[in-house]
Amino acid sequence: MDNSIQKQVKKWCQENGWTDLFVQKERFYAFPPSAVIPLPIPTEVMGKITRDVHRRNIFFLIILFIQIVIILNTMFDLPFWLALLVVILLGIFMLLDELWSWLCVYKE
Repeated sequence: MDNSIQKQVKKWCQENGWTDLFVQKERFYAFPPSAVIPLPIPTEVMGKITRDVHRRNIFFLIILFIQIVIILNTMFDLPFWLALLVVILLGIFMLLDELWSWLCVYKE
């Protein structure tokens, strides 16, 4: 599980009175207030947390890709279009890798 997602779920649990957070079979469980049986974290909460974390990760990747284009263009004297092409191919490779991981997890 993504560590930042786990931190956000833990924060949500603390804010809403849920205790003893744990992960089982790729799902988060915790004890709601005054409960004796752990329940899965609500789907709506997990969806919002996951979207927020992925949005932050995409923003970080865009900044990283811009920096790579600048480095390739200035330090290695690559034409701008070639540096941009290298970064686009890197991005496509990363997306395919992420898609493959996602397919492998949900295939089980």
